[in-house]
Amino acid sequence: DSADGQRLAGSLLQHVADIRSGEGRSGVTTGFLALDRVIGGYRPGELVVVAARPGMGKTVFGIASARASAAGDASDPATGEIAVRSRHSVGFFSLEVGEAQTAARFVADQARAMGRIIPYGALVRGDLSERHDGDLKRAADVLASLPIRSAFRPGQTLAMLDARVEAWALAGARSGRPLAVVFVDYLKFLKATDRYKGNRNLEIGEITGGLKELAARRGICVVLLCQLNRQVEGRQERKPTLSDLRDSGEIEQDADAVLMLYREAYYLRAAGRPEDEDRLHACRNDLDVIVEKNRVGECVTVRLWCDVATSSVRDPGGAGTGVTR
Repeated sequence: DSADGQRLAGSLLQHVADIRSGEGRSGVTTGFLALDRVIGGYRPGELVVVAARPGMGKTVFGIASARASAAGDASDPATGEIAVRSRHSVGFFSLEVGEAQTAARFVADQARAMGRIIPYGALVRGDLSERHDGDLKRAADVLASLPIRSAFRPGQTLAMLDARVEAWALAGARSGRPLAVVFVDYLKFLKATDRYKGNRNLEIGEITGGLKELAARRGICVVLLCQLNRQVEGRQERKPTLSDLRDSGEIEQDADAVLMLYREAYYLRAAGRPEDEDRLHACRNDLDVIVEKNRVGECVTVRLWCDVATSSVRDPGGAGTGVTR
């Protein structure tokens, strides 16, 4: 029908015009320009899946992305002062790791963004000398000013998660920073209903379908972290593919984008072969984000800079990768 065609064309043109004028909503930044260019940022109504084997840095990626998105990644590297605040807020469900450890990761990442090294592990243990006190306070103060909302209760159902998201959305609207993206760390700790009890594939489908529906209904992006199955470890080529998604193809079906994380240095370090030392040194901070599904662009690999010790991820050569001690 020509009328439907005209309506669709007019809607698209208006959408583009609204975004250009600042009145519409496009994707908010992932915190990584290289990745924004590929997937268009975190877009309202979409489900983005970030998947990896243990040790690859799922939580590191999630926390660094959440902090950078909330900050607009526009803080002064020397002082940590935020020059241009983002116009949105971010939610973070930490369902595996408790509040103290999650806070330590956020603070370590913020300190690194300010050009200071405060190891995450030392923060958790409280093993810091007094010389770190000033940097720690400045990083914590900046972090406290960011529009990040968090929850730490494992065993959340979709209904519980939705209720918390609704509260965050209301708070964001009141503050003038609408909720734009919510991270869920991670899939294993979300609880399905009893409808498909005993069938994990269908339970996973219920959860991912519910998160996709929540994203559409709330007009936010949901970033779901999940674990890949063990078959990756049994291959000579350990870069993951879509077939490595654990338990269910429903994850791939419901996701608008699937990002798989891979750190070659993790496997080289584990192997401990002397002949790999040069390669290990060269790739020690490499984090490959393998875009295996992308509704708005091509599927490529984006290389980022990562330091697990300070829970930090950056664009290569970005702020905070050259730091002072």
